[in-house]
Amino acid sequence: MFTFSSFIADMQGWEKYYTDGTAPSERDTYLAFRNALEKAQNDPDVKNFVIDLSTNGGGEFYSAMAIMSLITGKSYIRSENTLTGGITVVYYDVDRDLDGRFDENDSKVKYDLNFAVLTSKATFSSANLLASLLRENGIPIIGEQSSGGSCSVITKPTIDGWEYCHSSYTRLADAELNNIDGGVPVDIPLVKMNEDGTKDYSGMYDAALLSAGINGYYGITEEENPATGTENTALIFVPITGLIVAAMILSKKRRS
Repeated sequence: MFTFSSFIADMQGWEKYYTDGTAPSERDTYLAFRNALEKAQNDPDVKNFVIDLSTNGGGEFYSAMAIMSLITGKSYIRSENTLTGGITVVYYDVDRDLDGRFDENDSKVKYDLNFAVLTSKATFSSANLLASLLRENGIPIIGEQSSGGSCSVITKPTIDGWEYCHSSYTRLADAELNNIDGGVPVDIPLVKMNEDGTKDYSGMYDAALLSAGINGYYGITEEENPATGTENTALIFVPITGLIVAAMILSKKRRS
């Protein structure tokens, strides 16, 4: 499980990387996420990988686009001009192998993992966007429906020179061109309602429950993957400056 509260892009760091090879800050979301995927891919005990957006309020959408590329092999953003009704789709090339070039070798970077996205009512803006894009590419959404946030932000000056931000006329849309401001539906709900009307979020980080839901979505039976119980599950939080990375071994992966 990879947990982070916002999308951070070290733009100056990446400029230096493509100039002199200096690595960007470890706070950069794309770099941290890619490192986590490499560790998961090289660990024979890891089969399921959860992108935890349950406390993510958004941030740099460029980071979201890069993460999408690592998971699906595709990277794009779809938006609607609410004034004209025009639809725009922008595609991005991502240096997935970090060799400093955008070429066919990037398509060779693939991860043999069962991905899932954990969302909640705190999932907003760029996190809502990533959840929507991953879902339309076959990645299940688990947890609770996200809270939305689909309009890009625009900055304008006041008459006396102060700046303020507000939502613009550019609105993000899903594959059916529907507005995603209402949030992204869940495929595997993990939040229950208590009798007093409050919500029970205990299932959000129940490793055994997460494993069962993900394995069920991908059609993995207990015979195929018997080590799915809590005795074979570990949850490890590793703090990084400005970022929280959580590594969860959800189930054993048998390799030939």
